[in-house]
Amino acid sequence: MLFLALNLKAQSWPVKTWEKAFSISRDDDVPKNSQPTPDGGFILSGVTRSRNSRESGRWDSDYLVIKLDGNGNRQWRRNFGGIQDDNLKIIRSTTDGGSILGGNSRSFSGENKTQATHGENDYWVVRLDANGNKLWERSLGGRENENLTALYQTPDGGFLVGGTSSSGISGNRSLPIKGAYDYWVVKLDREGNISWERSIGNASGELHQLSMQVLADGSWVISGSVSPAKPDPHSLSNTDFDFFLVKLDSNGSVLWEKTYGGPKYEYLLTCLLNPDGGFLLMGYSFSGISGDKTVAHKGGEDIWMIRVDANGTKIWDKALASELRDKLYFALPTSDGGFALLLNSDKMKAGKEVTVYRGYFHKERERKRVGKGFSAVKMDGSGKRQWERKFGLDQFPLSSPQPTESGGLAFLVYKVKPGKKRGLWLVQLKASGKLNREVRFNYQDFEKWASPLQMKFGLYFLKDGGFVVEGKEGANLEGYPNNQIGEDHITSFKIIKYDP
Repeated sequence: MLFLALNLKAQSWPVKTWEKAFSISRDDDVPKNSQPTPDGGFILSGVTRSRNSRESGRWDSDYLVIKLDGNGNRQWRRNFGGIQDDNLKIIRSTTDGGSILGGNSRSFSGENKTQATHGENDYWVVRLDANGNKLWERSLGGRENENLTALYQTPDGGFLVGGTSSSGISGNRSLPIKGAYDYWVVKLDREGNISWERSIGNASGELHQLSMQVLADGSWVISGSVSPAKPDPHSLSNTDFDFFLVKLDSNGSVLWEKTYGGPKYEYLLTCLLNPDGGFLLMGYSFSGISGDKTVAHKGGEDIWMIRVDANGTKIWDKALASELRDKLYFALPTSDGGFALLLNSDKMKAGKEVTVYRGYFHKERERKRVGKGFSAVKMDGSGKRQWERKFGLDQFPLSSPQPTESGGLAFLVYKVKPGKKRGLWLVQLKASGKLNREVRFNYQDFEKWASPLQMKFGLYFLKDGGFVVEGKEGANLEGYPNNQIGEDHITSFKIIKYDP
């Protein structure tokens, strides 16, 4: 999402400007995300129940796009889909003021979809002008399943579409599959015609948690986790997953491909782009000192960080672990070349040795929670911890941290401990990590609507100094904080604009 640095003024706030709420129980429109538009308005994207499914009694979805002006008034609404299920996942503004939509489609042609799916599930890309009118659409896929996870406009005005594919040569996929599934990237020109395609796969092993990012020069990287060989799930001594990073140029040619890890389990969670053109990879590790890892394993799921340069060469690695049961909630690159993290800080006590299954059977110490909370951590470009602010018992981070104008951080926190402070808060930290201020949201805004612990939140700031909070509620949620609600299971959505 687009955001600007936050400048909090010394006034009573947050003051609500407007709000919009949607629920599947009340109407058929269920947005999933929002983002600001260049004209000062907002665009909401999600799904709506298709006309065909209303007639048949099923709940098949169409793409949904709603354009609001800066005051929250609806300017237009569009839905796009065929006679079965079409699930919008990504929307991005384009340089001409329009939008590009990307998601998955199981539909044949019909209603306002003109291209049938090639197999079970295709990438489906739809191009809109500034008024929401369809310019073109493309179904991309083979006879099996394609799952779109990335969509970017490229410097030449075209588009890069990426995701996982289990198809071989069929449909409009002309490349053979290399593993159980590949990461399949398709370059479209500005008119939606296929320029080229590339497939990244591992014939002998498995790829997991794959994602794609496009760099300013038009090159791009794919990151994830890879197993050098397909693991035996019954083995206690497997070479398991490593971090995986591959960089390609703007024409899709591989520049380099790297893996990072030790002899055990390294599972990538996120890849951050650094201002110097390098990358910071962060995830879980069970390996000791070996391979690319120079820090000892301290028990449980250590958070391992490795920084590499623009050529994929390792610069340093660090691990965050001690008596903590580590869990990474959110990570953010900062303008000074460092990064900020929101981490679980549950204190744990080691117990007896047990056998657990983590893609393979593995022995580790049972750990008992003796305290809980979370921490905001700021680290510099060399991996040195600059500061850490701990939040006490029964406080949970509910949004990714956003940078403030003074170099600090702002994010949403829910305090569940009974008393006057219980509720949803916006917390601002200074550049030193000290608390600048925290303000509580009105109970009517979100808590009366749904429990924040059963919601997923977004937070971003605007050119006028105001900010937007969006909350999503989903079905069949388990665990907290910030439940990992599947985007396919969102049942209600609320967006609120607040004054500066």
